[in-house]
Amino acid sequence: MYVCVEMNTPMRITDYIAELLYEHDCVVIPGFGAFIGNYAPAKADTIKHLFTPPFKRIIFNEELTGNDGVLANYITQKNNITYNSALKIAVDEGHFYRAELKKEKKLSLDNIGELYYDERQKLIFRQDESVNYLPESTGLASFYRLPVERVPSIPAQEEIKQKRASNVIPYSIAAILIVSFCLLAYSFLQLAHNGNSYSGFNFLSKGAARKYSLETDNTIDTLTKKIVPPAFNTEMSRKDAESAKARATEPSDEHTMSRKDAKLAKAASDTAYSIVAGCFKIRANADKLIQDLHKKGIDASVIGKRESGMWLVGFGKFNTKYNAESRLEEFRNKVEREAWLIEKRKI
Repeated sequence: MYVCVEMNTPMRITDYIAELLYEHDCVVIPGFGAFIGNYAPAKADTIKHLFTPPFKRIIFNEELTGNDGVLANYITQKNNITYNSALKIAVDEGHFYRAELKKEKKLSLDNIGELYYDERQKLIFRQDESVNYLPESTGLASFYRLPVERVPSIPAQEEIKQKRASNVIPYSIAAILIVSFCLLAYSFLQLAHNGNSYSGFNFLSKGAARKYSLETDNTIDTLTKKIVPPAFNTEMSRKDAESAKARATEPSDEHTMSRKDAKLAKAASDTAYSIVAGCFKIRANADKLIQDLHKKGIDASVIGKRESGMWLVGFGKFNTKYNAESRLEEFRNKVEREAWLIEKRKI
Protein backbone atom coordinates (compact mmCIF):
# COMPACT_ATOMS: atom_id res chain seq x y z
CA MET A 1 0.00 0.00 0.00
CA TYR A 2 1.33 3.45 -0.96
CA VAL A 3 0.95 6.61 1.13
CA CYS A 4 1.08 10.12 -0.31
CA VAL A 5 1.34 13.01 2.13
CA GLU A 6 1.06 16.56 0.74
CA MET A 7 3.79 16.93 -1.96
CA ASN A 8 6.10 14.19 -0.72
CA THR A 9 6.98 11.27 -2.98
CA PRO A 10 4.67 8.26 -2.35
CA MET A 11 6.30 5.66 -0.13
CA ARG A 12 5.07 2.27 1.03
CA ILE A 13 4.60 1.65 4.74
CA THR A 14 6.46 -1.64 4.29
CA ASP A 15 9.60 0.41 3.58
CA TYR A 16 9.14 2.20 6.90
CA ILE A 17 8.73 -1.12 8.70
CA ALA A 18 11.85 -2.55 7.05
CA GLU A 19 13.91 0.49 8.06
CA LEU A 20 12.68 0.28 11.65
CA LEU A 21 13.63 -3.41 11.93
CA TYR A 22 17.30 -2.43 11.63
CA GLU A 23 17.08 -0.35 14.83
CA HIS A 24 14.26 -1.97 16.84
CA ASP A 25 13.55 -5.51 18.04
CA CYS A 26 9.77 -4.96 17.93
CA VAL A 27 7.71 -2.97 15.38
CA VAL A 28 3.93 -2.93 15.97
CA ILE A 29 1.39 -2.23 13.21
CA PRO A 30 -1.65 -0.95 15.15
CA GLY A 31 -4.66 -3.23 14.77
CA PHE A 32 -2.71 -5.87 12.83
CA GLY A 33 0.26 -7.36 14.74
CA ALA A 34 3.96 -6.99 15.50
CA PHE A 35 7.22 -8.03 13.84
CA ILE A 36 9.75 -9.17 16.46
CA GLY A 37 13.49 -9.63 15.88
CA ASN A 38 15.74 -12.14 17.70
CA TYR A 39 19.50 -12.65 17.43
CA ALA A 40 20.71 -15.84 15.72
CA PRO A 41 24.46 -16.68 15.96
CA ALA A 42 26.72 -17.51 13.02
CA LYS A 43 26.56 -21.08 11.71
CA ALA A 44 28.93 -23.41 9.88
CA ASP A 45 27.45 -26.39 8.00
CA THR A 46 30.27 -28.94 7.84
CA ILE A 47 28.32 -31.12 5.40
CA LYS A 48 27.37 -28.45 2.85
CA HIS A 49 30.47 -26.36 3.72
CA LEU A 50 28.18 -23.33 4.08
CA PHE A 51 29.15 -20.46 6.41
CA THR A 52 26.35 -18.13 7.56
CA PRO A 53 27.02 -14.82 9.44
CA PRO A 54 25.04 -13.73 12.53
CA PHE A 55 21.40 -13.06 11.60
CA LYS A 56 18.32 -11.29 13.00
CA ARG A 57 15.46 -13.79 12.92
CA ILE A 58 12.05 -12.11 12.39
CA ILE A 59 8.79 -13.60 13.70
CA PHE A 60 5.20 -12.26 13.61
CA ASN A 61 2.88 -12.03 16.62
CA GLU A 62 -0.74 -11.26 15.77
CA GLU A 63 -1.61 -10.76 19.46
CA LEU A 64 0.45 -7.56 19.74
CA THR A 65 -1.93 -5.08 18.09
CA GLY A 66 -1.77 -2.13 20.52
CA ASN A 67 -0.02 1.00 19.30
CA ASP A 68 3.44 1.44 20.84
CA GLY A 69 4.14 4.68 18.93
CA VAL A 70 7.24 3.47 17.08
CA LEU A 71 5.74 3.31 13.57
CA ALA A 72 3.59 6.42 14.01
CA ASN A 73 6.52 8.52 15.25
CA TYR A 74 8.66 7.33 12.34
CA ILE A 75 5.97 8.30 9.80
CA THR A 76 5.75 11.72 11.51
CA GLN A 77 9.51 12.30 11.19
CA LYS A 78 9.68 11.14 7.59
CA ASN A 79 6.72 13.19 6.29
CA ASN A 80 6.67 16.18 8.68
CA ILE A 81 3.03 15.65 9.69
CA THR A 82 1.19 15.52 13.02
CA TYR A 83 1.26 12.43 15.19
CA ASN A 84 -2.51 11.87 14.88
CA SER A 85 -2.27 11.92 11.07
CA ALA A 86 0.63 9.48 11.15
CA LEU A 87 -1.24 7.19 13.55
CA LYS A 88 -4.27 7.15 11.23
CA ILE A 89 -2.00 6.13 8.33
CA ALA A 90 -0.52 3.28 10.40
CA VAL A 91 -3.98 2.05 11.50
CA ASP A 92 -5.32 2.19 7.93
CA GLU A 93 -2.30 0.16 6.81
CA GLY A 94 -3.12 -2.50 9.40
CA HIS A 95 -6.76 -2.67 8.23
CA PHE A 96 -5.56 -2.98 4.64
CA TYR A 97 -3.29 -5.92 5.55
CA ARG A 98 -6.12 -7.74 7.33
CA ALA A 99 -8.48 -7.26 4.39
CA GLU A 100 -5.83 -8.49 1.96
CA LEU A 101 -5.19 -11.61 4.05
CA LYS A 102 -8.90 -12.34 4.30
CA LYS A 103 -9.34 -11.95 0.55
CA GLU A 104 -6.20 -13.56 -0.88
CA LYS A 105 -5.24 -15.84 2.07
CA LYS A 106 -1.72 -14.54 1.58
CA LEU A 107 0.16 -11.25 2.08
CA SER A 108 3.64 -10.48 0.71
CA LEU A 109 5.69 -7.66 2.26
CA ASP A 110 8.77 -6.77 0.23
CA ASN A 111 12.12 -7.35 2.03
CA ILE A 112 10.25 -8.57 5.13
CA GLY A 113 8.49 -11.82 4.29
CA GLU A 114 5.19 -13.52 3.55
CA LEU A 115 2.08 -14.13 5.69
CA TYR A 116 -0.38 -16.92 4.85
CA TYR A 117 -2.89 -19.33 6.41
CA ASP A 118 -2.06 -23.05 6.58
CA GLU A 119 -4.51 -25.98 6.39
CA ARG A 120 -5.58 -25.42 10.01
CA GLN A 121 -6.21 -21.72 9.31
CA LYS A 122 -3.24 -20.75 11.48
CA LEU A 123 -1.41 -17.62 10.40
CA ILE A 124 2.18 -18.44 9.36
CA PHE A 125 5.03 -15.98 8.66
CA ARG A 126 7.98 -16.88 6.42
CA GLN A 127 10.87 -14.40 6.60
CA ASP A 128 12.69 -13.09 3.52
CA GLU A 129 16.19 -14.29 4.43
CA SER A 130 17.82 -12.35 1.62
CA VAL A 131 17.81 -9.32 3.96
CA ASN A 132 19.70 -9.37 7.27
CA TYR A 133 18.40 -6.73 9.69
CA LEU A 134 21.31 -7.19 12.13
CA PRO A 135 23.47 -4.01 11.91
CA GLU A 136 26.61 -5.87 13.04
CA SER A 137 26.37 -8.17 9.99
CA THR A 138 26.13 -5.38 7.42
CA GLY A 139 28.16 -6.37 4.35
CA LEU A 140 28.51 -10.01 5.43
CA ALA A 141 26.98 -12.73 3.26
CA SER A 142 26.74 -16.51 3.39
CA PHE A 143 29.38 -18.35 1.38
CA TYR A 144 30.55 -21.85 0.49
CA ARG A 145 34.13 -22.95 1.20
CA LEU A 146 35.32 -26.37 0.02
CA PRO A 147 38.31 -28.03 1.73
CA VAL A 148 41.59 -27.39 -0.10
CA GLU A 149 43.91 -30.35 -0.67
CA ARG A 150 47.44 -29.02 -0.96
CA VAL A 151 49.88 -30.96 -3.21
CA PRO A 152 53.54 -29.82 -3.25
CA SER A 153 54.70 -28.66 -6.68
CA ILE A 154 57.80 -30.12 -8.37
CA PRO A 155 60.03 -27.12 -7.46
CA ALA A 156 58.84 -27.42 -3.87
CA GLN A 157 59.78 -31.11 -3.78
CA GLU A 158 63.28 -30.29 -5.11
CA GLU A 159 63.63 -27.60 -2.42
CA ILE A 160 62.71 -30.13 0.26
CA LYS A 161 65.38 -32.54 -1.01
CA GLN A 162 68.01 -29.77 -0.97
CA LYS A 163 67.10 -28.85 2.60
CA ARG A 164 67.42 -32.47 3.68
CA ALA A 165 70.84 -32.73 1.98
CA SER A 166 72.01 -29.48 3.63
CA ASN A 167 70.93 -30.77 7.04
CA VAL A 168 73.14 -33.87 6.64
CA ILE A 169 76.38 -31.81 6.30
CA PRO A 170 76.41 -30.31 9.85
CA TYR A 171 75.75 -33.74 11.34
CA SER A 172 78.67 -35.20 9.35
CA ILE A 173 81.02 -32.46 10.60
CA ALA A 174 79.85 -32.99 14.18
CA ALA A 175 80.51 -36.74 13.89
CA ILE A 176 84.05 -36.14 12.59
CA LEU A 177 84.81 -33.71 15.45
CA ILE A 178 83.53 -36.17 18.05
CA VAL A 179 85.68 -39.00 16.66
CA SER A 180 88.75 -36.73 16.56
CA PHE A 181 88.19 -35.65 20.17
CA CYS A 182 87.88 -39.27 21.29
CA LEU A 183 91.15 -40.21 19.55
CA LEU A 184 92.92 -37.21 21.09
CA ALA A 185 91.67 -38.08 24.56
CA TYR A 186 92.75 -41.68 24.12
CA SER A 187 96.28 -40.55 23.14
CA PHE A 188 96.59 -38.38 26.27
CA LEU A 189 95.44 -41.26 28.46
CA GLN A 190 98.05 -43.54 26.92
CA LEU A 191 100.80 -40.99 27.59
CA ALA A 192 99.73 -40.64 31.20
CA HIS A 193 99.62 -44.41 31.64
CA ASN A 194 103.25 -44.71 30.39
CA GLY A 195 104.46 -42.07 32.90
CA ASN A 196 105.29 -39.38 30.32
CA SER A 197 104.90 -35.62 30.70
CA TYR A 198 102.56 -33.73 28.31
CA SER A 199 104.92 -30.76 27.84
CA GLY A 200 106.69 -32.33 24.90
CA PHE A 201 103.60 -33.74 23.29
CA ASN A 202 102.87 -32.22 19.91
CA PHE A 203 99.82 -33.67 18.15
CA LEU A 204 100.93 -32.27 14.78
CA SER A 205 104.65 -33.17 15.10
CA LYS A 206 106.03 -36.04 13.05
CA GLY A 207 108.87 -36.84 15.50
CA ALA A 208 108.54 -38.71 18.75
CA ALA A 209 107.73 -36.76 21.85
CA ARG A 210 110.43 -36.12 24.40
CA LYS A 211 110.17 -38.10 27.61
CA TYR A 212 110.82 -36.80 31.11
CA SER A 213 111.09 -38.92 34.21
CA LEU A 214 108.97 -38.01 37.17
CA GLU A 215 110.84 -37.71 40.49
CA THR A 216 109.10 -37.88 43.75
CA ASP A 217 109.99 -35.25 46.34
CA ASN A 218 109.31 -36.71 49.72
CA THR A 219 110.29 -33.49 51.52
CA ILE A 220 107.17 -31.62 50.48
CA ASP A 221 104.75 -31.43 53.36
CA THR A 222 101.07 -31.56 52.84
CA LEU A 223 99.50 -28.16 53.26
CA THR A 224 96.22 -27.97 55.09
CA LYS A 225 93.78 -25.14 54.86
CA LYS A 226 91.13 -24.32 57.35
CA ILE A 227 87.82 -23.19 55.99
CA VAL A 228 86.37 -20.43 58.15
CA PRO A 229 82.66 -19.73 57.74
CA PRO A 230 81.78 -16.06 57.04
CA ALA A 231 80.67 -13.99 59.98
CA PHE A 232 76.94 -13.49 60.35
CA ASN A 233 75.98 -9.98 59.24
CA THR A 234 73.34 -8.80 61.66
CA GLU A 235 72.71 -5.54 59.80
CA MET A 236 71.84 -7.31 56.53
CA SER A 237 69.63 -9.81 58.36
CA ARG A 238 67.69 -6.97 59.97
CA LYS A 239 67.10 -5.33 56.56
CA ASP A 240 65.89 -8.64 55.09
CA ALA A 241 63.43 -9.10 57.95
CA GLU A 242 62.01 -5.59 57.49
CA SER A 243 61.66 -6.17 53.73
CA ALA A 244 59.79 -9.46 54.28
CA LYS A 245 57.45 -7.76 56.76
CA ALA A 246 56.67 -4.97 54.26
CA ARG A 247 55.89 -7.53 51.56
CA ALA A 248 53.57 -9.38 53.91
CA THR A 249 51.50 -6.23 54.58
CA GLU A 250 51.06 -5.43 50.87
CA PRO A 251 47.81 -6.68 49.23
CA SER A 252 48.52 -9.71 47.05
CA ASP A 253 47.61 -9.95 43.37
CA GLU A 254 45.11 -12.68 44.26
CA HIS A 255 43.10 -10.29 46.50
CA THR A 256 43.28 -7.54 43.87
CA MET A 257 41.99 -9.91 41.18
CA SER A 258 39.21 -11.06 43.54
CA ARG A 259 37.96 -7.49 43.91
CA LYS A 260 38.05 -7.01 40.13
CA ASP A 261 36.14 -10.26 39.59
CA ALA A 262 33.54 -9.14 42.14
CA LYS A 263 33.03 -5.85 40.28
CA LEU A 264 32.67 -7.68 36.94
CA ALA A 265 30.19 -10.15 38.46
CA LYS A 266 28.08 -7.27 39.86
CA ALA A 267 28.08 -5.48 36.48
CA ALA A 268 26.97 -8.68 34.74
CA SER A 269 24.16 -9.23 37.26
CA ASP A 270 22.64 -5.79 36.51
CA THR A 271 21.46 -7.04 33.11
CA ALA A 272 18.92 -9.85 32.94
CA TYR A 273 16.70 -11.41 30.26
CA SER A 274 13.23 -12.88 30.59
CA ILE A 275 11.06 -14.93 28.22
CA VAL A 276 7.73 -13.34 27.22
CA ALA A 277 5.03 -15.95 26.61
CA GLY A 278 2.18 -13.52 25.83
CA CYS A 279 1.01 -9.91 25.85
CA PHE A 280 -2.58 -8.91 26.67
CA LYS A 281 -4.66 -5.76 26.89
CA ILE A 282 -7.02 -7.36 29.44
CA ARG A 283 -5.49 -8.46 32.75
CA ALA A 284 -7.87 -11.43 33.07
CA ASN A 285 -6.47 -12.97 29.86
CA ALA A 286 -2.96 -12.56 31.24
CA ASP A 287 -3.96 -14.32 34.47
CA LYS A 288 -5.50 -17.19 32.47
CA LEU A 289 -2.24 -17.74 30.58
CA ILE A 290 -0.32 -17.70 33.88
CA GLN A 291 -2.60 -20.45 35.22
CA ASP A 292 -2.12 -22.55 32.08
CA LEU A 293 1.67 -22.21 32.34
CA HIS A 294 1.58 -23.13 36.03
CA LYS A 295 -0.20 -26.36 35.12
CA LYS A 296 2.71 -27.13 32.77
CA GLY A 297 5.22 -26.59 35.57
CA ILE A 298 6.38 -23.12 34.42
CA ASP A 299 6.71 -20.44 37.11
CA ALA A 300 5.13 -17.63 35.05
CA SER A 301 3.90 -14.23 36.24
CA VAL A 302 3.17 -10.67 35.06
CA ILE A 303 6.66 -9.25 34.52
CA GLY A 304 5.70 -5.77 33.33
CA LYS A 305 3.29 -3.44 31.61
CA ARG A 306 3.95 -1.42 28.46
CA GLU A 307 3.07 2.24 28.03
CA SER A 308 0.30 1.12 25.68
CA GLY A 309 -1.35 -0.74 28.57
CA MET A 310 -0.36 -4.25 27.45
CA TRP A 311 0.36 -6.78 30.25
CA LEU A 312 3.48 -8.91 29.68
CA VAL A 313 3.34 -12.54 30.89
CA GLY A 314 6.73 -14.18 31.19
CA PHE A 315 9.14 -16.16 33.32
CA GLY A 316 12.81 -16.65 34.06
CA LYS A 317 15.67 -14.34 34.86
CA PHE A 318 18.80 -15.15 32.83
CA ASN A 319 22.09 -13.31 33.36
CA THR A 320 23.37 -14.06 29.81
CA LYS A 321 21.61 -13.75 26.50
CA TYR A 322 23.02 -17.12 25.42
CA ASN A 323 21.30 -19.00 28.28
CA ALA A 324 18.07 -17.08 27.68
CA GLU A 325 18.04 -17.93 23.95
CA SER A 326 18.65 -21.63 24.69
CA ARG A 327 15.66 -21.72 27.07
CA LEU A 328 13.59 -19.69 24.60
CA GLU A 329 14.21 -22.21 21.81
CA GLU A 330 13.09 -25.07 24.07
CA PHE A 331 9.96 -23.14 25.15
CA ARG A 332 9.03 -22.37 21.52
CA ASN A 333 9.32 -26.01 20.51
CA LYS A 334 7.24 -27.33 23.41
CA VAL A 335 4.79 -24.58 24.42
CA GLU A 336 4.53 -21.33 22.43
CA ARG A 337 6.40 -20.73 19.18
CA GLU A 338 5.62 -16.98 19.18
CA ALA A 339 7.45 -16.28 22.48
CA TRP A 340 10.31 -13.76 22.54
CA LEU A 341 13.03 -12.31 24.78
CA ILE A 342 13.00 -9.02 26.62
CA GLU A 343 15.74 -7.30 28.59
CA LYS A 344 15.23 -6.30 32.21
CA ARG A 345 15.72 -2.61 31.44
CA LYS A 346 13.10 -2.75 28.68
CA ILE A 347 10.27 -4.00 30.90
